[in-house]
Amino acid sequence: MVAQPKPPAALLALSGVKARQRKRDGSWRVWWEPSAAQRRAGMVSTPLDEWHDRPTATTRQATNLAKQAAAKVSGPARQKQAVRHQSVQAATQLLLTSQRFRDASAAHQRNLRYDCRCIDDAFPGRNITTLDAPALYAWYDIELEARSPRMARKLMGTMSLVMAQAIRKGWRKDNPCIGLQKEGAQPKRGMKRIATWAEVDALRDAAARLDMPNMRLAIGLGFYAGQRPTDYRTAVAADFRMHRLTGHDGTRLPPRLCWGIMRSKRQTASWLAIHYDLVDELRTMLARRAPDQRVILRDGDGAEMTEFQMIGEFDKVRTAAAASMPSVADITMRVLRRSFSALVREAGIHSDDTDDALGNTAGTDAAMRQAYNPASDRSAAKAVDALRRPGETMSRAEISARLDQLDLERTALLNQLAQLDGRKSRA
Repeated sequence: MVAQPKPPAALLALSGVKARQRKRDGSWRVWWEPSAAQRRAGMVSTPLDEWHDRPTATTRQATNLAKQAAAKVSGPARQKQAVRHQSVQAATQLLLTSQRFRDASAAHQRNLRYDCRCIDDAFPGRNITTLDAPALYAWYDIELEARSPRMARKLMGTMSLVMAQAIRKGWRKDNPCIGLQKEGAQPKRGMKRIATWAEVDALRDAAARLDMPNMRLAIGLGFYAGQRPTDYRTAVAADFRMHRLTGHDGTRLPPRLCWGIMRSKRQTASWLAIHYDLVDELRTMLARRAPDQRVILRDGDGAEMTEFQMIGEFDKVRTAAAASMPSVADITMRVLRRSFSALVREAGIHSDDTDDALGNTAGTDAAMRQAYNPASDRSAAKAVDALRRPGETMSRAEISARLDQLDLERTALLNQLAQLDGRKSRA
């Protein structure tokens, strides 16, 4: 693993900012640590995990924390008492320092921080024990006017997590967010966008013209595998290898190139079959990588990309593709994943198989699904293989794999027939 660069000196020079390098992988842990007086005033340790991807925003966050701490220490006694005794701000800090927060992905942590700032701004100095259903309904109505139904529901969900932390601390006995009737959230306009085959081809062709093979492969993994950008951006070469997919009944398919993926958002692991159209391109890229090296690197200097750098690289490709096909101008990397789901559904694949490939549990209870309908790598492979261009039949590689499978099935049937003949002869 390549060690992360040291945090910038300007950040480390701020009051309360601490840093420590992990011996395991060379990465840096950066956090803001209050003094004893500031801790008595209600301030708590706060992770600064985004210092590498968003240094300016992290510096601003650390500066604001230092200002808040100074104000609470030097401010009126009543203000210090409000923070120390069960305030909404103290409850949000409990969430941001909880194990649940530490176990969340970087993107989820960023969303929680934003939601907690909105909650703090909505209830400054408010004691969390005074929040009841009418107060939360009033707040929800305000958020509906200021934002959108989807964002308002999201904030209410985060407030429920804050309430749960207050209950664990003994500050409350109930969670008033549970059972509140909220207006249904309609899908965002952008979430309805589905890319066509021609648009995906235009994007991949533009990446090839720009001599950006890494982005061409990234677009392919987003579309042909239907995975999140974070997962294929951070995948290493050792995650991809020949593997025999096995069903719950014990039957095994012929070996094929698969991706041993641990999905960053839901932490679900599986072997995901690679689409036959992408196998040769992926193998070429894997031959250039060390086992612990990321497969998708930045074109040009070969450096690892952050989330925002990958978005910037995709913007270059999209701009070039829009010159010949203007309709791609509103396609994002998330649209590629959504297009995979829509197209395999049109191919007649059951939604459960599509969910296995996507790695989500849309429309179902996650715990019940894992208990009674566990994900199947074979069914996920069916969803991947069903993605075909209009009028296209099976590729040569797919026909070869199907013939191998038929040979295995024929051999199994002959063995069963021989066993039956043996039983009859002994009888």
